[in-house]
Amino acid sequence: MTPRKQRLTGLILAALGCGLSIAPTVLTAVTRLQVQSPAPEVEFWPLPGLVLGESAASGVLGLAATVSQVSSKHYWLLWIPPGLLISLAVLTFASIGILLLPAGIALAISASIVTGPRGGAVKGPAMMLGSGVANLALLVAILLSVTRIGLGGTA
Repeated sequence: MTPRKQRLTGLILAALGCGLSIAPTVLTAVTRLQVQSPAPEVEFWPLPGLVLGESAASGVLGLAATVSQVSSKHYWLLWIPPGLLISLAVLTFASIGILLLPAGIALAISASIVTGPRGGAVKGPAMMLGSGVANLALLVAILLSVTRIGLGGTA
């Protein structure tokens, strides 16, 4: 594959991943705007707002890193968003995970195509795995602390 086709394929996959990661946030916002009088006991923050915000931000970060053609020193920036999205997909597998898993996979393939040999066979995926595990641990800790102090909403 020519470098130009690789770049275009990477951009298309990054745009697909970004769109899929933003979709749950947009769908939730539209649904909440359509409801005339939401029940007062239904909270949005910190959960699910934190997860929806992170999924949208991860997709935008992945697309921005791909579009900006990160230097070979900073190629690892391409691998963090897929890790974040895949860990969110694991955490939310029963709801928005169905959109986040393909988004994370699309961004991972995009990162692999864009970084090519400079991303290494191990370094990039290791960065993705590390960011995903760290994100999952952080979100579980937040979920446990929110539940313990009674701030958790239902949505």
